[in-house]
Amino acid sequence: MMTTLKRIHSKKRIERVAKYYLQKAYKKLLDDIIIHNASDIEITDEAKEYFQKVFKIMMYVSYIHGVVSGLEYKKTVNKNIIKKIKKKIKLNENYEDEEDYKMYMLFYLVALNELRNLTTIFGDTYNDIMMFKPEKEVIKFLDGYSVSLAGYQQQEFLNKVTQVVRDVFEQGMTYEESLKYAKQQLQQLTSYKIKQIIETETTRGYNMGILKETYTSDLIVAYQFEAVLDNRTSDICRSRHGMVIYKTETMLLVTNTPPLHVHCRSMLIALSKYDLQGQLPLPKKDSFSVIAQAPYPRNRQIDVDFYNQFLELLGGGI
Repeated sequence: MMTTLKRIHSKKRIERVAKYYLQKAYKKLLDDIIIHNASDIEITDEAKEYFQKVFKIMMYVSYIHGVVSGLEYKKTVNKNIIKKIKKKIKLNENYEDEEDYKMYMLFYLVALNELRNLTTIFGDTYNDIMMFKPEKEVIKFLDGYSVSLAGYQQQEFLNKVTQVVRDVFEQGMTYEESLKYAKQQLQQLTSYKIKQIIETETTRGYNMGILKETYTSDLIVAYQFEAVLDNRTSDICRSRHGMVIYKTETMLLVTNTPPLHVHCRSMLIALSKYDLQGQLPLPKKDSFSVIAQAPYPRNRQIDVDFYNQFLELLGGGI
């Protein structure tokens, strides 16, 4: 089964590619901004579309990372349960241009290279890009969320640009001074936002994939909360490390599926009935005793609604 270290390393490599393209996306937003005056600033449709595209691909690949982890886990428990994945789909998309194609391919190559257990699952060796194609309902769900998220981040970015431009006008800077000032301010913003978005949203995509591949399986009966334990671990996640949530505890599941805060890196581990009868991956913590003492998560109501809607898509939900 994929170890914690392998999962973290796989996610880190996906994050690095996401960082590269998000940097390009933010640069394109800045380059394509049209400033009419201090209070009338807009972003071109081309920049918006590119921005949305990067968010969609980031969510797709992190979701597939989780799906593959779920499949690999089920294989170690019962090989027969993965017969359905023998229906492999070759990636066949229509690309608008070469840059678009390269972006897709680099994301997919990184994901596949890091998830080599695909070869073990299928029992074959592939010379071409192979991928699980999410169901139409899942694609629609991911697309809707990605567009919404991209729109929110675009507006936040535009608000910051507007404030910077107003500062420039109010301080009476020269043209050269205004450019330098704006560049400094926006670089600080984008560096922080890119790290925030990547860590938080790839965590969301991964845990979505885990839920998608395991929630409807009769073999899987619970999940164990796994935090990445280091000097960056929040009290929110550290206190939940090892917590077991049964599938029947829907409210606990939707309110405690990562990300539970910005920069959250925690993951869910699927548990079978055989795991519960033996030794768990992590020391077990009872969910209700943890929740009674643990810090309240900083996820928003919209995040809780997001997972509830996703579980409803899978046939569950509150």
